[in-house]
Amino acid sequence: MCEDPAEYFSYSINEMFSVERADVEAMQLDVLQRRFGELRDKIPMLQSLLNKAEVDSIESLDEIVPLLFDHTVYKSYPPSLLAKGRFDALTRWLNKLTTHDLSRVDVSSCETIDEWMDTLAEQTPILMTHSSGTTGTVSFLPIDAADFERGGQLWPVIFLQKFGEPQSYFGECPDIPVISFMHRSSRRSTGRYSDMAARYIAGAEERFLALYPHKMSADLMYLAGKLRAAQARGNVEDLEISPALLARKDEFAKEQASESEAIKAYLDRIKEEYAGKQVFAMSLPHTMYQTAESSRESIPRGLFRSDSVMFCPGGTKGQSLPDDWMESVKEMTGVDSITNAYGMSEVIGLNPICEHGHYHLVPWVIPFVLDPDTCAPLPRSGVQTGRAAFFDLGVQNHWGGFISGDEITVHWDDQCPCGMKGAFMTDDVIRYSEK
Repeated sequence: MCEDPAEYFSYSINEMFSVERADVEAMQLDVLQRRFGELRDKIPMLQSLLNKAEVDSIESLDEIVPLLFDHTVYKSYPPSLLAKGRFDALTRWLNKLTTHDLSRVDVSSCETIDEWMDTLAEQTPILMTHSSGTTGTVSFLPIDAADFERGGQLWPVIFLQKFGEPQSYFGECPDIPVISFMHRSSRRSTGRYSDMAARYIAGAEERFLALYPHKMSADLMYLAGKLRAAQARGNVEDLEISPALLARKDEFAKEQASESEAIKAYLDRIKEEYAGKQVFAMSLPHTMYQTAESSRESIPRGLFRSDSVMFCPGGTKGQSLPDDWMESVKEMTGVDSITNAYGMSEVIGLNPICEHGHYHLVPWVIPFVLDPDTCAPLPRSGVQTGRAAFFDLGVQNHWGGFISGDEITVHWDDQCPCGMKGAFMTDDVIRYSEK
């Protein structure tokens, strides 16, 4: 279930969400015990928690909670290391979070974040990923390439099928064009998945059309986050940035300034090549809404075939959207509904949303709801609201358990009207920092 969920569930979303909760949790506990035994002596950051918690064995799911990483652990490096381009020290810090030995990785020639992450990908099995850096600090996760591959295989299962309807995907690539209102790829988890969408949904590079055909730079995202945070504090002049990164400030400004022209040209091409066709479209919510509103005069409404998929991941990233933003996007694209899923960089599994606004938790990701003040686990029964925590059983070379910054509400025992079995989350997720 955890090492090849697509094949285990016969590529069927119906099978994936038809297992009784008790059976799912029994399997989860079995794999959790294995992961604990395999990784407890191999990840230095985990060993530090073990010494404090004095946990020797795991007999129930909740017993793993004291060993869950705080959501800040993946950005617990000294910020000065990035500012000064100390990628040797950053590699030593990262080495405490993975089973892979990074001590022999040569990063001596790296001057930028992009070069550092690419060097790690070239010399190790790790496909480094980073967060959006909207707070001004970037998280770095050492995720195996095999984990992304496993997650990518699940995209057609989750996004091209609807629970309760006859199975329509059996493992063969559907060859549906992918329309991405983002960069072709990036070193973020969403960007890594673009490669998987090209492979498992489009089936060929010529069927993947991105707004920006190049790879998004981690350096420019880091720079943008630092600038936003400094502007909010009113001390841009005191910003500490490496010379190599500062030299790219104009590049970032130029891309931002040309965004509206790029979108216009992109829409013209989409209208010419894909109007009336079935596509798999993906975009951040605010980008898609702004595009829908700004193109009313130039793009006909109902652009794609109604059975197309419009996937809007990533949340609003602090940007407010009107309550009817989905209606505006549906009107432009012509899709029947907007597809979303709850996920984050730290969790490979994406939890799809149903027509009732409930996020359904995939069987290989263990959810926890914690007391927001003490982080003690709340009962796995009834309806519980608190801090979200998860253990991703699908990852094998870094610790899959962590405590997030989100407040969630989980219905443990209720049956969702959509028919999917198991616990589900309501869609009123909010970051504690926003509260």
